Amino acid sequence: MSGRSGGRQDELLSSLERLMLARGFAGLTVAEIARELQCSRRALYELEPSRDDLIARVVRRFFARTGHDAEIAITSANTRRGQALAYLSSQELARSSPRFQADLVEWPRSREILDFHTIAALNKLEALIQAGIEEGEFRPVNARLIARACLAAMFTFRDPQIVDDVGMAYVDAMTELYVIIFDGIELRAA
Repeated sequence: MSGRSGGRQDELLSSLERLMLARGFAGLTVAEIARELQCSRRALYELEPSRDDLIARVVRRFFARTGHDAEIAITSANTRRGQALAYLSSQELARSSPRFQADLVEWPRSREILDFHTIAALNKLEALIQAGIEEGEFRPVNARLIARACLAAMFTFRDPQIVDDVGMAYVDAMTELYVIIFDGIELRAA
C-alpha cells in the first residue's frame, strides 16, 4: 500500500468515525456510507470485506485514539487528583451522540469492544487513585469503588433526560461531579 493510498484510507476512516459519532451506525448501509463520504463502495470494501468489519474497525480505532488521548491528558497534571480529572475529562465517548452510544451497547461486536475499553479505563483510573492513596494524596478509600462510581456516572449522565433534569451541560455536570468526588477523597493539610 502506498503512502498516498494509506492517507486516503485514513481520511475515509476518520470521516466515517465522525459520521458514526454523530449519527450512530446500526442503520448505516455501505451505500449510505459511500454517499455520505463521497467515495465508492469499492473504496470501502478495500478497507474491510464487509460492512460489519468496517464498523468494528472504526469502533476499535475510536477507542484506541481516545485511549491514547487520555494517556496524554494524564501527563499534563502533576498530582494524582489532576491526573484522574484529566483522564476522566478526556473521555470523548461522553461527547458522542446518544445514538452512537446506544448502538455501541446494542450491537454485540461493538459491545465487546466497549466492554474491553471500559475495563481498561476502570483499571487505569483505579491505579491512579491507588497511587494517590499510597502517596498520601488521597484518604485510604476503596479505589475500585471510586473508579466504578466515576465511570458509572459517565454512563448514567449520557442520557439526555438526566442532563436536562440537572439543568447543566453534560461536560459541566461531569466535571462538577468528579471534582466533588475527588475533593471528598483528597487529604488536606489541617
